[in-house]
Formats: sequence, C-alpha cells, structure tokens
Amino acid sequence: MEFVKKCRLLGGLSFALLLGVPSQALAQYGLGYVHPLFVLSAREPVLTESAPTSRSLAMGGVHCVSGLADDALACPASLLLSTGTDIVLSAGPFFYSRNEPPTTPTFLFGQLGGFLMPVDFSGTGSSVTPVAFGAIAIRRPRWAVAGVFDATNRAEHQFDTLPSVVGRNESGHSAFLQVTASGTASVSQATTKVGGAFSLAPIRERLFVGGAVYAVHFRYDVNAAVSETWVGDLFPLGPVKAVETESITFDEWQPGWALAASVRVVPHFAIVARWQVEPQFDATRTAARRPLAAGTQLGATSSAAAQLQLPEVRAVGVIVTAKNTVFATELSRISFGNAFQSTSADCGSLIGIGCPGWGWSETLSGNTGLQPFEDNKLVGTSDAFVLRGGIEQTIPIRAGYLRLRGGAHVEQGHALLEVLPSYVTSTPNGNPGDGFPTREDVNVWSAGIAYAWKDMELGVGFATGNNQTRITSDFRLRLP
Repeated sequence: MEFVKKCRLLGGLSFALLLGVPSQALAQYGLGYVHPLFVLSAREPVLTESAPTSRSLAMGGVHCVSGLADDALACPASLLLSTGTDIVLSAGPFFYSRNEPPTTPTFLFGQLGGFLMPVDFSGTGSSVTPVAFGAIAIRRPRWAVAGVFDATNRAEHQFDTLPSVVGRNESGHSAFLQVTASGTASVSQATTKVGGAFSLAPIRERLFVGGAVYAVHFRYDVNAAVSETWVGDLFPLGPVKAVETESITFDEWQPGWALAASVRVVPHFAIVARWQVEPQFDATRTAARRPLAAGTQLGATSSAAAQLQLPEVRAVGVIVTAKNTVFATELSRISFGNAFQSTSADCGSLIGIGCPGWGWSETLSGNTGLQPFEDNKLVGTSDAFVLRGGIEQTIPIRAGYLRLRGGAHVEQGHALLEVLPSYVTSTPNGNPGDGFPTREDVNVWSAGIAYAWKDMELGVGFATGNNQTRITSDFRLRLP
C-alpha cells in the first residue's frame, strides 16, 4: 500500500538524519508534525448563517418571518409582506467554544502523512465576540428597497495542547528518533456584509419577487504551532528544540447575491423560497520550522494555494400569521461540502502537508480498501440540512404590546471528516466510529421578549446550544 511505502521512505530519511547528514532536503521531508493540529483547528469554520436580530434569533434563526428589515439580505422578497418603513439596530455578545484534543494530535504513520490518530476531545473555555446589525426598509404598494450592514457572523477561538509523542521512527539499524511536541492554535473569523435589496409585486398582494446584492469582507485566520524536542539514541546533535508553524489567512472583499420569491396563498399564509450565492476567497497556506539552536539542519518551509467557498444556501419556508400570533419555519440546504477548495490531486489515502490546497486529499486512491463517506471523497465536508422554527405571541397591555418569542433549530453536522480504515484503533473511551473527527449535529433552542409602544420596540433574544451562546438586543422604529 502507498502508506507503507511512505513509512519506509520516512524510516530511511530519519536514519540519514540520525547519521548527521546535513541536508535541507531531508529537513523538508521532516516538516509536518504541526499539520494534524492545523487540520483539527480548521475543521469547522463558523460559516452557519447567523440570525441578524433578537427577533429572528429568538424564533430559531428563521430568516423569512414577516417582511421586516431583518430579512432584507437573506430573503428580499418578503419585504412586501410588511408595510411602511422600518429601521432596526441590533447588537450583542457571541460566546463561542468547541471541544478540542487535550494533547497534541499526530498522524498514525508519521509526519509524511497518515490518518489522524483518534483521540478523545474535551471542552475549552469560551471567547466573547461582539456582533452588530443595522437595516432600513422602505416600502410602497408594489415595490420596496432596503439597505443593510451585517456583522453578526464572527468568532474567536484559541486552545493549547499538552505534550505528546508526535514522531517515533526506527531505521532498523539500532538508530532511534523521537519527537515530542506541545501545541497552541487559534481560529479567528469575521464576515461583514454591506449591501442593498429590492422587492417587487408582479401580482399585488399575492406574488412577490426580490433580489439582494452585497459586498462581503471575509477575514479568516487559522494558526497552529508546536514546540518540538528531537531526541534519539544515536542522534548526533543531541536533543534539539524547534518551533513548527502552519497558518492560512483570508482577508478580502468579494460580491455576493440572493434571489427570493414569496407567494401569499391566503391572507394569513405565505410560502417563501430563497437562493443565496456566496463568493470564494483565495489565500496561501504556509508552514515552517525554525530551530531554536544555531547550526542544526531542521529548518524548512512550505506553501500551497488554497481557497475557501462560503456556502451556498437554498431554502423554503412557511409563514403563518393570525391577529396576535406569527409562526415561521424554514428548511434549508447549506453547501458546506464545497467550503474547502480546491480539490487536491490524489495524495494517496493519507493526509499530509505535501498535499496541495489545504493539505488533504479529497479523492480516493485505488487499492486502499476504504469506503468514502460521500461523493467519492476520503477527506472533506458534507452538505447539511437545517430546520428552523419559531413562534411570536403578542399580548396587548395597558401602554403597548408585550411580545414573547421562542424557537429552535437543528443542523446536521458538517465539519471536516476523514474516513478511517478498519484497523485504526479506537479512542481511549472506545468510540472508534468510521471517521475522525466525528461530526455532531447542532441543536439550539432560543427565546426572547420585546416591548412595543407607539412606533418603537425594544427586544432581547437568547439562543444556546453546542457550546455556543448568542445574546442580542434590538431597537426598532416604524414609520408610516
């Protein structure tokens, strides 16, 4: 098998290193102990659609509710489900965390590449990131326009890993080399959208169509670093310490757009469909090792072009309104499977720093005996269905209205996954599965409350699930 050949080559190279052959080429082959930590750090970009305001947040994140300015970018056709002019300003904190490996991850077969070694994950501390949203929608009997600023999709995450053995190679000639490493990694993402939307009514009070065009600023940084100690029985340099890093940074503007249509079947029942197309961004993945002592031959660098495609969304929803009640639900399909680009050339059945793009192969090598999880991919993400739903109940009180909201949403797990062969050992807690890291569905429940008087409203929404919590407060102003 291909991985056996690579492991034998690795053994020969490590033996040459042990004999003290000063070669930059040999150091280049040794680069890659940081790659498993980089892979796990980048496995799950925070690309899920964010609820822009407390109202949509409290109602399960539904994007098409009743045509307020909240809906403008994601669901522009619904703007004509409301009347007059409305302005909304929203802000709040986003608490983000996820489970990470407690010790420095490694490959099953060494730094040239291999399957990620399964480990149990543990919780990490939460980070807090401010989010904000603002929109205005102006309506006339047969048309509507809106302007939007959306900075609700952003998060920060950092974690450390304890020392572990990430490389142990024997040449077969009594020479032995062991590499121990501790690690640190961080992920930072901020997506900002600025744009406008319009809605038309070809059939008044019945059929509405709309579109949105916006500019997307995408900033996404993934950084992983390991502090290595190289030591061996016949290692002529003695214990050598080095720092190995791998990173990728996206930071640019690109255009995006959305189309939507809404049919009001009866006065209190509407069906909405939407299609949101997001841009692709380019960057360079870089890796390097820096020895901490002069005169060693462990320095090396590597780079590869990679892309990240923000996921396309197709969705259909239902809105039911009564005198004091609004119910909305939506089923969407999000193309997370196209997020990591481009498809790498076949690197065999192994993940390795030498693979193009993000450093993993998405094609299935012949004669591996493995079954790909979907689309003939060995490593990659999958598309996900997301079901959202929420209800709003308005209660008249003496000086205005009290609005109570609640909802939930369920999202299929979509993080990067690698198919594992049957002979890979299970995690310490006995959860082998057929892939690593395992995907987890996202289950979120939400609630909110608002008080409206005259033409104004103040509200707050809360949503939590899967180590993430979002709190958002709104101020709304409605004009005739």
